[in-house]
Amino acid sequence: MTTSYVVRPLSPGEASDGARAWNDLADGTLDPKTERKIETLLAESGSDVFTAFGAELAGELCGIATARVVSHPVVGKHGEIEALMIDERLPDEAGSELAQLAIAWLRERGVTSISHLRDPAAAAAFWERLGFRPDRLRYTLDV
Repeated sequence: MTTSYVVRPLSPGEASDGARAWNDLADGTLDPKTERKIETLLAESGSDVFTAFGAELAGELCGIATARVVSHPVVGKHGEIEALMIDERLPDEAGSELAQLAIAWLRERGVTSISHLRDPAAAAAFWERLGFRPDRLRYTLDV
């Protein structure tokens, strides 16, 4: 059975719906403060340096991808796919379509490379099929 879904850019006016969907995709684990921060972030969608895409199933936002252009003094313009999440009701192809939209958007802005900080629990094969390769291991210190 084919699942009918639509993948499209999110408008700034959909920031509230997008933040709620993000929390749903995170299994409801986001606190209200974080959800408000995500809403503020998504309200910037469509700018020259940040955008968000959504996957809709029966009018419900069930997938999100975000892309950002970062300027670095040494390496120049770099692209980051900051988030890519899909609901289990969507087929894997929806995740691929979201990623491809983010990649195309970043390429249109002249980035020299694109990265995604993958959740270690997520399968690497998805990103490798899209042409990504492991690069570095990042260590983080919360302060």
